[in-house]
Amino acid sequence: MAALSPAKVAAGAPAQVQITGSGFTSVRAVMFGTVPASRFTVESPNSIVAEMPAFAEARRAHVRVLTAAGQSVHTTADALSIVPVITAVEPSGGLLGGGSAVIVKGVGFAIGSDTSHFKFAQIAAPGSRCDSHTECTLTAPPAGNLTLGGSGTVDVRANVNGVLSPIGPQDRFSYRGTMLLREGTLLAPGTQLTMRAVLGGAGTVCYPHLVARIEANGGEPAIASLGAAEYGSCEPSRWRGVLPDGFGLNIAADGSATVGGGVGVSTPEGCVYGGEQLTGRQLDSRTLDVYVSATLPLEVNRELARIEPQLEEATSELAWLLEREKSAEVEEEIAWWSKRRAKLLEEATEAEEICAPSTGVGLTVEDELVNVAQLG
Repeated sequence: MAALSPAKVAAGAPAQVQITGSGFTSVRAVMFGTVPASRFTVESPNSIVAEMPAFAEARRAHVRVLTAAGQSVHTTADALSIVPVITAVEPSGGLLGGGSAVIVKGVGFAIGSDTSHFKFAQIAAPGSRCDSHTECTLTAPPAGNLTLGGSGTVDVRANVNGVLSPIGPQDRFSYRGTMLLREGTLLAPGTQLTMRAVLGGAGTVCYPHLVARIEANGGEPAIASLGAAEYGSCEPSRWRGVLPDGFGLNIAADGSATVGGGVGVSTPEGCVYGGEQLTGRQLDSRTLDVYVSATLPLEVNRELARIEPQLEEATSELAWLLEREKSAEVEEEIAWWSKRRAKLLEEATEAEEICAPSTGVGLTVEDELVNVAQLG
């Protein structure tokens, strides 16, 4: 036997195969592995056209020609690949972090768990189960580094009994979402990072360090949950900023960014401002450089909070004295409490003027070694 044409046929359907060679006289049978041809025609001593029956499962079959003189000698030319074919991948996309259930339809699959093996480009799916020769369920693997610099679309290929499915538009799977990379390597979910962050109010800058735990790498749109961060004295006006434990940094596909969970800043004068969310954008779509800001309302005026109970006490004491029977002693006390109340009122007015009703604040998170890739 010299050649087969074609040397590859699809599983699940019969196919005609032309066999070329020599000595094809008194042909009694043509075998595809252990299965005889449905029919065959000897065109000449050098050519046979045989109809291969349908094989439900992909495999390699050695073609043999049986004659009165014996059977054909086994060579590499007699190997016929009966290939699996993927006709649909549903859904046709998923998150970069992987984990989504995927149904692959086609022909030639081996029934059972992990009897057919699938790869998304070069990344193996963690497991598969085929309940028929035409449908398998598997879990999409994380994208890994295979999508770097690409569109995020990969070919899903089946390997059944060592035979690979051909590549075609019907086998494509598109990854989407946000992924973080450090020095070109994809960061796995749960990676601990120490990032530099800058928090500032009007004319102020702080340089705290945040510990970031990447919780949803490969997801959409959140990419990170950051741990608690408190910023110490900040020059020149010594603001103190606080982010709550577990606040979230979210970057959407359009580059918009938010810090949820709240932020607060305070001044040495006792003005405390707070809000629930900062909004902004990525400074560079390729890096984890984000600037978010907000106008925070005044929550506490600590100086005023210190004065108000004293003012309430003075007002209450004065009202009680004014109801008592007049005497020199009572008049003296009235005069003292009146003077104290007037002074406290003056201090309260000054304290109200110290704190503006709101203030702007911005937060910059940056790490020049971390890159961000958005797909989909």
